[in-house]
Amino acid sequence: MAERPIESRREELDRLCGPLRAELDAAHAAREQGLAACRRTIRACGSAIRAVHRLDAAQAAAFTAAARDALHEAQRALAPHPRVAHAGFLHDAEAASELRRHLLDRIREGDLGRGEQLLGAMEDAYELLVTVDYPDPLTGGLRRATDALRAVLERSRGDVTTTAIQTRLRIALEQRRPPGDPPPP
Repeated sequence: MAERPIESRREELDRLCGPLRAELDAAHAAREQGLAACRRTIRACGSAIRAVHRLDAAQAAAFTAAARDALHEAQRALAPHPRVAHAGFLHDAEAASELRRHLLDRIREGDLGRGEQLLGAMEDAYELLVTVDYPDPLTGGLRRATDALRAVLERSRGDVTTTAIQTRLRIALEQRRPPGDPPPP
């Protein structure tokens, strides 16, 4: 059997590698576009969270819309490249901790009812996530994130419960105070 000349082997390898390089170039370009869009999503989410903490609903809605648009851009860019899309950066989120912060801010302002509503939202999210029972390679570590949510949820439940008990105790003490006595400092 005759050896092929080195040049023809190189040409054949170049011909075979061309489509692979093109696919890798396209995946890399999509990754860069997706990363940029994800960074915009994270910045907009952070701004929306700060607006929520300031109770500025209009700004929160505007930043949420910007985050949604940037996230959709990332999803569109990465859709043709599922291995890049599932690399992890598209799924980063720490919403439970931010919701806890908002819950604590509302309780500090004396709005226990809103704190209880936010706790209910956290409980609903946890109850849904705990039912998603698939292997980690399919869910991207959802089980670990759900466990972390549970810890945040339990601490938040404890804070809401303590505040509710303290509020009831304060009201009971105020009702027992003789008329004319100044309230305690």
